[in-house]
Amino acid sequence: MEYEVIVGLVESLGVPVFVAGACMWYIYKKDLMHATEIDSWRNKDDTSDERLVSVITLTNSRNEEFSLALNDQTSAIKELVAEMRRNK
Repeated sequence: MEYEVIVGLVESLGVPVFVAGACMWYIYKKDLMHATEIDSWRNKDDTSDERLVSVITLTNSRNEEFSLALNDQTSAIKELVAEMRRNK
């Protein structure tokens, strides 16, 4: 906007109306920027959630493998103890 147009609006509408309009315009622009920021945070949160789910899934599968290996070792130790008792 040109300077003359702004001065003409202030003169014809009055300072309070002009200031109120400027405040509404400022609030509108801030709301648009805030909406963009919120969308950005949501996308970041979705990406982080997907990564967390994949880490949890991987951890669960490794824990299952560890559990099976531990059960196999427990069985082997029991068999070893039984064999040692028979050879005594």
